[in-house]
Amino acid sequence: MDTPNARNAYHWWPIVIGALFLIAYWGVQGLAFAGIADRVYRVRTMLGSIGLDAVSSFVSFMLFWYMVLPIARDGAPFRETAVATGSFVAPNWVWILGFTLSGFAAAVCYRAFRSRELVQPETVSRAEHQEAA
Repeated sequence: MDTPNARNAYHWWPIVIGALFLIAYWGVQGLAFAGIADRVYRVRTMLGSIGLDAVSSFVSFMLFWYMVLPIARDGAPFRETAVATGSFVAPNWVWILGFTLSGFAAAVCYRAFRSRELVQPETVSRAEHQEAA
């Protein structure tokens, strides 16, 4: 017979599995953003990249906040609920800030990698042009 403490205890293996799923979620989100930015909207400027990723981060936050977190114990221990209260629970603004900064960082990294891709073919074609001459 399980005691109430054993049923509500936090074990290490779900935390590791959850962290791996979160890393996979971020990877898929980054690939989706790059695909949308390149093929659908053809984003070419830093401002466009940041704007598109702001929208992407907001959609990701809403999906995460209202669909993924409530699955286990109504979001406990990650957000304040009737189950989880105390000093280890992050207030809502921490989640909003985290997703916003994540989106900003993704947009900057996307632009940095994208600009590197655009510069490399020019240098290769110049080298080929010089070899042909």
